[in-house]
Amino acid sequence: MAHYEGEPVHRGPVCICGPSLPGFEEARDAADVDTSDWYERAAVTDDVLYFAVAVAETQGPIGEVILHDLEPGSGKACVHAHLFQAESRSSGHGEHALKAIIEYAFKHAKLKELTLVVKEGNFPARRCYAKCGFQQVDRDDDDRSQVIMCMTRDQWRRMVDEEEW
Repeated sequence: MAHYEGEPVHRGPVCICGPSLPGFEEARDAADVDTSDWYERAAVTDDVLYFAVAVAETQGPIGEVILHDLEPGSGKACVHAHLFQAESRSSGHGEHALKAIIEYAFKHAKLKELTLVVKEGNFPARRCYAKCGFQQVDRDDDDRSQVIMCMTRDQWRRMVDEEEW
């Protein structure tokens, strides 16, 4: 896979797009969260698709969202997201970015299931994920403090049909 190069996917005040937008690397380097090595991994592996998150109006970079462990045959992938600065996290941008990647995954990439892992005590993130349709399904066997949440394309379609999206 690699870094996303398609048209931006807009949702509310944000869009997900390729990480080649101006200022992205600087914003990522200045992040107040650990952004790990997803950007680098996306350049060398086939099972990662990396997106930048930007404020749509200004194209200002505010985060990253990743589809990883992509299994094209099964239609499954995991989602990972970071907003670089605290002010972006409390503004609803995370929900919009997550909804954009969900829409991309189910509508454009034709995936069938998305999974994510979140720390049990990260209540703001868990609320955001639940609001977007993810449901807790399990705990990580290796780290019981991690909660596994999942969403299927059918669940997403029901939310869209019922105008909860």
